[in-house]
Amino acid sequence: MAVNLTAGAIWMLSTGEWQTMDLKPVLQVIDILAFQTQTPTEGGEENMRDRYRVLLSDGYFHRQGVLSANRSELVTSQQLQKGSIVKLTKFLCITIRERIIIKIIDLNVILGECDIIGDPKPFPHQLPSNNQFIWKTLSQIKDEKLGTFGNTDYITVNATIWYIKRDNFCYTTCPIILGDRKCSKRVVNNGDGRWICKKCDQIVDECDYRYDLQLHIHDHTGLTWVNAYGETGEEIMGVSAKDLYLLKHEDEDEDAFMEVVHGVLFSEYKFKLKVKEEFLGDEARVRSIVVKAEKIKYSSNTKNLLVRVSSVSNV
Repeated sequence: MAVNLTAGAIWMLSTGEWQTMDLKPVLQVIDILAFQTQTPTEGGEENMRDRYRVLLSDGYFHRQGVLSANRSELVTSQQLQKGSIVKLTKFLCITIRERIIIKIIDLNVILGECDIIGDPKPFPHQLPSNNQFIWKTLSQIKDEKLGTFGNTDYITVNATIWYIKRDNFCYTTCPIILGDRKCSKRVVNNGDGRWICKKCDQIVDECDYRYDLQLHIHDHTGLTWVNAYGETGEEIMGVSAKDLYLLKHEDEDEDAFMEVVHGVLFSEYKFKLKVKEEFLGDEARVRSIVVKAEKIKYSSNTKNLLVRVSSVSNV
């Protein structure tokens, strides 16, 4: 049986990209480790219960996951074992002590036994510290082929927001709390004013909204498109995605909506960007995603420029 693992799945799970799509990745289990947890009983005593950590691979990288207690029988019955091919149907990515762990709520076993695919390595990604973002200009993204050849580049640029796409600036998301955070997956209208979350398999009366901004920014060297999601979009717009959506579509106050937009246009920001090549079918494109946006304060910006000029002068 031919098996196709979801290319780039571990990268998407590790960087948060999975939250922007309806991802149900096909992965391989390359190791299983048992551990025990204590479960209180009605009599006040505690029972030891077997749980399982699984190492998940997309053929290139791997990352640790924890199997939900109610799916432990898959391991004890040997339906799930080292080499198994699985499809994650319900999961969360949580951060514990600065490590990302995939919490597997539910999954389907596609193939019980399979040779290990590829030579997967531990996923190396950690969110860079401030001094790991390299100062660049927009033209250098293309000229230096940033984000290509399997690399992810983190850069800082000073640029002005030239244009904001005003259609589809946000999308509807699930407000259900899973663990210690909202599900935040896309939801669709049920046709009766309520919303369906495929991930949670539930219908909710009200949805949340999350930014999916497309910005055209420019500096003295050129222009490029960047994407800003969620809280980063809120940093730029100054209002929540839900408030801006309601202003435009519920209140139908186009003047107030455009006032918010015009308040952002032609403003200069210090953008921290993640630059990464993606593939849509056979077509490759480089995407720049805003990690953080800070409106420029000219006093601090001048000081930073002087430091950079001084460093160049001393070379």
